[in-house]
Amino acid sequence: MVSEPPGNTDIGAVLRARREALGLSLEDVQAATHIRTGYLEALEQNRWDHLPAEVYALGFLRTYARHLGLDAEDLVRAWRAARQAAAPAPAAEPPRAPEPPAAVRVPRRSRPAAARTGAPRPWAWGAVVVVLLAVLVGVVAALRGHRAPTPPRVASGTPSAPRPAAPRPASAPPRSSGPVVRRVDDTPQLLAYQVTPGPVRLTLTFSAPCWVEVWVDGVTDNPAGHTYGPGDSLNLTGRSLRLLLGNPGGAAAVLNGRTLGVLGSPGQPRYLNLVAGG
Repeated sequence: MVSEPPGNTDIGAVLRARREALGLSLEDVQAATHIRTGYLEALEQNRWDHLPAEVYALGFLRTYARHLGLDAEDLVRAWRAARQAAAPAPAAEPPRAPEPPAAVRVPRRSRPAAARTGAPRPWAWGAVVVVLLAVLVGVVAALRGHRAPTPPRVASGTPSAPRPAAPRPASAPPRSSGPVVRRVDDTPQLLAYQVTPGPVRLTLTFSAPCWVEVWVDGVTDNPAGHTYGPGDSLNLTGRSLRLLLGNPGGAAAVLNGRTLGVLGSPGQPRYLNLVAGG
């Protein structure tokens, strides 16, 4: 959970005053931003311990502030500045003693081998000449005994044998028709698909921490949500699926065999609605 930021910055009062000045209720804001009224009340009352982890709390804060026409990044900076001011300063490390330089070894150069001296002996030249003459005689004898074969004659007018026809490639088998996945809505707060025919089969893989709340056929088994970590996965099946992701930038989806990829921007909460049609 996220602890309440210290300091004099009353972020909740700024949000509540702006909402009341615009004449909006919490239900109006929930319908426009898809953020539950319980989380909106926690933001206005600075009850940060009632919100998910920091990345999701800041995502809710950005979405709510932008909907009210406020400077979202200014409020986020104020919140972070208050937390940084309250954080204890890290203790300075004592200076380390300089390490003595390692001894440098000078490689030894290998000495060139002493050149052999002395003139060749007279009997060695005679042996070399005899060997060369023997090789020359053998080459000449081999050339005389080798004759090129006479190519066979082909009678004129003889028809050549027909070439066999190349086999035709077998036709590829017809592809089986799979489910049709159609995107019906795509906004910063909502991503919706329709699958025909059903049921809806969804697989999520997470590359970063992501808080998720799930409704299967209108029923939720985790009203407080659950945080998944990198490497985790989630498999869901039903006629209709509705998910609220606190960090859609850390979640990738495969819907009925079709890869959807990353579901949104990091730290920007988003709903994912999936329904079966036909």
